[in-house]
Amino acid sequence: SFGLDGDFSREAMTGRINSDLANDLGNLHFRTVSMIGKYRGGSIPAMPDNLQHTEAEVYEFLKGLFHLYSKKMDAFAFNEALAAVWGVIGQANKMIDSAAPWVLAKSESAEDAARLDSVLRIAASVVRAACVMLFPVMPGKTQVIWEQLGETASLSAVRIDADERLYFLSEGKKVETGALFFSFPQGAAVKTGPAPFPRIETEQVKAKREAAEAKAAGKPAATKPVEKVSEGTLVSDGTIKIDDFMKVDLRTGKVLEAERVEKSDKLIKMKIDIGTEVRQIVGGIGKAYSPEALVGKTVVIVANLKPAKLMGIESQGMVLAAGSVDDLQLAGFDGDIAPGTKVK
Repeated sequence: SFGLDGDFSREAMTGRINSDLANDLGNLHFRTVSMIGKYRGGSIPAMPDNLQHTEAEVYEFLKGLFHLYSKKMDAFAFNEALAAVWGVIGQANKMIDSAAPWVLAKSESAEDAARLDSVLRIAASVVRAACVMLFPVMPGKTQVIWEQLGETASLSAVRIDADERLYFLSEGKKVETGALFFSFPQGAAVKTGPAPFPRIETEQVKAKREAAEAKAAGKPAATKPVEKVSEGTLVSDGTIKIDDFMKVDLRTGKVLEAERVEKSDKLIKMKIDIGTEVRQIVGGIGKAYSPEALVGKTVVIVANLKPAKLMGIESQGMVLAAGSVDDLQLAGFDGDIAPGTKVK
């Protein structure tokens, strides 16, 4: 958050690159450009007259996104502006997973062909929108993606409130139903290229890869030397020293978004502002709290916990709570506490 102290660690940076950039934006960009090249000969499809299914939902969110983004940027709430951008990126990735363009492409029906066009067009529009809004904080990579969408102009020349092709939504200015939210250059053709955000291999992933390669080659896997446990960490009665407690990074966070995890009655996926960034955290609090009740709450999280996957969803921390599964109470505070405040 702008105006607060930052908290940097190489591990957190690696997790952010692999999650938000490689998995989310990078994956959306790569899939979109690849499928347009494979299924539509590299030409970005025209916007269909009638949008349905998840494409319509993403389109509606996208129409109001520039206005929301501009309000947040004007208020110096840069983290909230970026969180809004990643919200539509996540929606677009879900749209692709739901529509399964690779299945639609095999169909011979005109209806499936039209839906394939709409999915690819909306996906390309989201990537284009992300380029425009992320350019102020990531100018190099967004220009690369921008050009792979068939654009030739520099992103630095685009003005959200002036470029007619953006159809910026502000008070008194509306976009008619069916109008193109994004007007790509005439005859624009996508260009493939190397992934703009290659994943960073963590030590754990590297060890697994090397073990697999050694096994395939018939060689014994390398063993990691046993680390010597420092003396005096645990006292005889099971207590720990203050130095050990201080290793746990407890911070306050504000819940920005919350939704239930499919096929789970207790897991809730949350987007939590912890001051320096917005974390995705999955917590087993769904029997005690509804997603709607969590939005806006200030919670306490373990910020330096190694990321883990719950039902295939990465959780970048842990929310603290007390009680039974059915009657949990989130740890919190009486007054207003800024996101990212250390808990001591």
